[in-house]
Amino acid sequence: MALRDEEQRTLTEIERHLVEEDPKLANQFAGHSSTRSLMIVTTGVVVTFAAGIAVLITGIQLASPLLVLVGVIFTMAFPALTGWALSSRRRGRSSK
Repeated sequence: MALRDEEQRTLTEIERHLVEEDPKLANQFAGHSSTRSLMIVTTGVVVTFAAGIAVLITGIQLASPLLVLVGVIFTMAFPALTGWALSSRRRGRSSK
């Protein structure tokens, strides 16, 4: 939903005052990822997990150790590493 010009000017003025009064707090707010980017990452992890399950099942049915290994990596390792990277990134921001 787009803001009207007056609302956008008011928001810009509030942001400017915040930066002037408390730059550290303004930097903390600026550093947070938006809900949209978090949704994109979450969707990517869910899709990767589902693809991993499909590859894992296919590997089991075809008795292919390589496909099973790839399925396990996509199912477990990739989402876990993504979660770890996001949490360490948040911890890094909060310690500043």
